[in-house]
Amino acid sequence: MNGHALSGNVTVTASDAGAVPVPTSIAEFGFWGGLVGPPQNVSTGAITSGNNVVLVFPQYLQTPVTISKVTYAIQTGQSGSTSDNCIYSADGSTLLANTGGYASTSNTSEQTVALSQGTVTIPAGWTLYAQTSSNASVIAYAMSISSVTGNMLNADSTKIMGQAANAASGGVCPSSTGAITAYAGNLALAYFRK
Repeated sequence: MNGHALSGNVTVTASDAGAVPVPTSIAEFGFWGGLVGPPQNVSTGAITSGNNVVLVFPQYLQTPVTISKVTYAIQTGQSGSTSDNCIYSADGSTLLANTGGYASTSNTSEQTVALSQGTVTIPAGWTLYAQTSSNASVIAYAMSISSVTGNMLNADSTKIMGQAANAASGGVCPSSTGAITAYAGNLALAYFRK
């Protein structure tokens, strides 16, 4: 690379690689909200089931991941609307990360916004991904979650996917979810990363 012969125990540095950032661990790749891997069969769907209703989905991270921004895409915006993508602790008692709300007023290609908390490290293990909007007519690029999937995830007494008892305010996620009522909605695409 750049005229360096690779033989023996040679270390390739960032300058040798043309200053292309190369992730050194899985934690540097980021993660899709509520998904284990890249989304498949993407369509579009409402971000929420009602104005300021927070939809919650379980997610599992195998390693801690440091993030500072999220990328999303709105297919059909609504005038004056605000939406948010959030990460909560596994029990929903603590808001770990969110955008603090972004304008979802028009159709957008992918948009990236900073987290209101700055740079945060999401712990390994179970957490909750959540999404909301001040206007239930905002349509995002999303994956539809079937009622069968929702029933399977919510078969126990503890509900882990559905609507949060605590409402958003002006399209911004609350500090905690409160109890979760079973509901299978659309999982809006959100990619969290450094």
